Amino acid sequence: MIDYNKPVETREGSPARIYSTDTGGNGGTFPIHGAIQDCSGEWVITSWTESGRHTSAITIDSPRDLLNSLEYRWLNIYHGADRLDPAGKVYKSRAEADEAAGVLNGSIGTRAACVKFYIGQNDR
Repeated sequence: MIDYNKPVETREGSPARIYSTDTGGNGGTFPIHGAIQDCSGEWVITSWTESGRHTSAITIDSPRDLLNSLEYRWLNIYHGADRLDPAGKVYKSRAEADEAAGVLNGSIGTRAACVKFYIGQNDR
């Protein structure tokens, strides 16, 4: 189920904005109202079912179906004595990970890598 309090995007990865969620039986078949940003950067108004479907055909995935946006995190990996050891802390931004690793003015210190990964649903 989609959490409309968090950022959403389409199944194909286009940005989406939610204007209203008239759920609870009063909004009809398509109670979620908003817009999708098309390839030219224009916002196109559309609506979805409560479950985020762009069409009422429940069995067919549409590129315009809504999904919660993936949340990315970063993990610093450091050189250990014999192997690479993760530092154990996960950061919400690359800048936070760089700061924690002491990356300043292009210096990478003892960090071997900064790995970006996502958390959340992967229905794409």
